[in-house]
Amino acid sequence: MVFNSLHFVWFFLVVYALYRWLPHRGQNWLLLAASYYFYAAWDYRFLALLAASTLVDYTCGLILGRLTDQRRRRLVLGLSIVTFGVYTLFWWYYINCELRDLGRAKRVSGLGDNPGVSTAAFVVGWLLGIFTLYIPTIWTIVTTTRRIQAGHRATHQGNVLNGWIAALLWIFTLGLGGIVFTQYELNKMWDRQPAAPSIRPGAGLTDAELERLAKLRELRESGALSDAEFDAEKARLLSGGGMPAAPTTSPPGATDD
Repeated sequence: MVFNSLHFVWFFLVVYALYRWLPHRGQNWLLLAASYYFYAAWDYRFLALLAASTLVDYTCGLILGRLTDQRRRRLVLGLSIVTFGVYTLFWWYYINCELRDLGRAKRVSGLGDNPGVSTAAFVVGWLLGIFTLYIPTIWTIVTTTRRIQAGHRATHQGNVLNGWIAALLWIFTLGLGGIVFTQYELNKMWDRQPAAPSIRPGAGLTDAELERLAKLRELRESGALSDAEFDAEKARLLSGGGMPAAPTTSPPGATDD
């Protein structure tokens, strides 16, 4: 769900109507539930991280209400801010993993190979700040933006991400606008991806094709294939594209004789 979708319009109208009708305490619970639904509509796997962040922030709020020492209050406030940073880093690693897997599935370059390095650069620039002139963070933002542009081309997007708009949003909104814009552009890319056909044993597949499908599952479970690579090979096999080429990635721990 994105802000310019019909889904969001109906979501907003329902939440707003309920908010006006409920008493104050009920309004708080409604906003909490609506927030979780909004994030789950994007990716439900983030809910555990969001729940942890909610618990930390709520606890920090209770502690701040009881403290009078300004130094301790600043420490507690800093802890609350750190939880948002952790969420951002988790998201940064996740989107770079998605881009890497898309590059492997499409067999195109320019979509990144090491999400860990991108995330580490973000952390170093963020923590050291002025001492590094934020260069590591700027570097990983620029390279990730270029990867999204390459992903748009690989998925045949009509409108490729505009780097200048991204730069202005990252700079003049202190990063918040850049995060929202980046995710919006990623959603455009994923919406262009065809859903892999569901697997129905024996549905028009030959014995050789069924055997090949079982082999692909084994490779995915062993780690030799990512989920994106497995889905791409499965879709090609079930769409009648013939027997896919054998993956070149060796299972973990395998060595040449």
